[in-house]
Amino acid sequence: MKISNWLGIASVVVSTSGACCFVYADGQGTKAAQTSPTANQRPRVAVDEALTIAKKYVETKKIDLSQHYINSAALDLNPRGDRGKFWVITWVPDPLVKGGQIFVHIYMDKSAEVYFGE
Repeated sequence: MKISNWLGIASVVVSTSGACCFVYADGQGTKAAQTSPTANQRPRVAVDEALTIAKKYVETKKIDLSQHYINSAALDLNPRGDRGKFWVITWVPDPLVKGGQIFVHIYMDKSAEVYFGE
């Protein structure tokens, strides 16, 4: 399944601490235009797998996403360094409500945590 079909958009912005990459679906998988040396380290969990894990996680936690859509999938680095890189999948409400975001962190060991906007 292409990422563009899965997200309903042509591209996903993937950012790491202080760097930004643009990921696009080419029909054969994904490619990233890297803009910093830290972006050269490929995450162990690909963005499409992180999206699948995030969707399953919110389903098991019975989080209602019926009024939300995926706004971004960003690769981040834990500033303390104890958990390394992780994906942040962000759902935002439609219509937009301040603090209505749902953030799911997907770690490279495929575990997940959910946070809610305030």
